[in-house]
Amino acid sequence: MWDFLAHLNPVHGTYIAVYSGAKNATLVGQITCPLGARVARLSYVMPGAAPDSGAMCALLDYLAVQAGEWGALYLTAEVDEVSPAFESLRRAGFTIYTRQRVWQFSENGEPKNTSPKRLWQTMTNIDELPVRNLLQSIVPPLVQPLDLRQHSPRLNGLIYRQEGDLLAYAEVVYGPLGLWVQPFIHPATEAVPELLLALSNDLPPWAKRPIYLGVSSYQAWLEPLLENLNAGVGPRQALMVRRLALEQKIPARVHLPALESQRAEPSAPFVRPYKSDANYDTTPNNR
Repeated sequence: MWDFLAHLNPVHGTYIAVYSGAKNATLVGQITCPLGARVARLSYVMPGAAPDSGAMCALLDYLAVQAGEWGALYLTAEVDEVSPAFESLRRAGFTIYTRQRVWQFSENGEPKNTSPKRLWQTMTNIDELPVRNLLQSIVPPLVQPLDLRQHSPRLNGLIYRQEGDLLAYAEVVYGPLGLWVQPFIHPATEAVPELLLALSNDLPPWAKRPIYLGVSSYQAWLEPLLENLNAGVGPRQALMVRRLALEQKIPARVHLPALESQRAEPSAPFVRPYKSDANYDTTPNNR
């Protein structure tokens, strides 16, 4: 029912396709793409362990065509590297552009933050520009065109300021069985373990559920800190992309006016011309 209602929302484009193969292989796949975005996302494919890789490739090809009709330039997907769907995505033209690992703070296994001080604050409209500047300084340029946050008109999450400077941002997605948190922490941030631990306390009281942290490969220096906090480690995921458009370099022609047709404007020189004649008199009467 939720997928059906989301499909009727004109702001968030959602498309579901069903593929029935000759070998009784029935697959269901969904893609999402916000209105006007250039990056579409593969939400799921069921079942993930498809018995027929050809059926999987056919379904992915069809979804890629639909994403291209929406104007998307890229179709991204997240998949475990040990999953059978990983090879199917590769055969369908997907390539890896970065990796991430999922960590979990369970309700019973996590250490408790005894500090009453609130470290994370809910971001406001004033924090929009500083957060985007922080993301551009942390996310590699190769990943930025594929990062949905770079194309989102509105960011939603928590921020952390150190001596007035915004040095950390945590994107939060609320789900019925848990919370997905994507932290972006600047290397100059102090007391990072306490900052990670404070996520469990600084979230709204009604959102006390298991917390899943997605740590990208360019933030891998956070993983030893999470391990020391007894966070559960999950499988490593490959973030893959299929490019839906071919890059073509077009020379830009710049029209310059002909110098011969321009007339030089007379102006007084800034520096007096130097004369090598030793008899040259510099008195005011002879200038």
